[in-house]
Amino acid sequence: MNGLVNPVVGTLLRSPVHRLASRRLILLTVTGRRSGVDHTFPVGYRRTGDQLLVEVGWPERKVWWRNLDTPSPVWVV
Repeated sequence: MNGLVNPVVGTLLRSPVHRLASRRLILLTVTGRRSGVDHTFPVGYRRTGDQLLVEVGWPERKVWWRNLDTPSPVWVV
């Protein structure tokens, strides 16, 4: 399901009408810790002051967040 929905949401978040979704979603790009390949996907977030808190739903079913075990740069759209 994510393989179908993520590209659509990503296109929406990069478009001029991104305000429809950007109140709750951002595009996060992380670099694979072993592969070195960049991966971009939509994630839910909450703003706390100057920080963005990314909420990982069903973390036991996801692996991308493990790339952030050590401090590393991420890119946000």
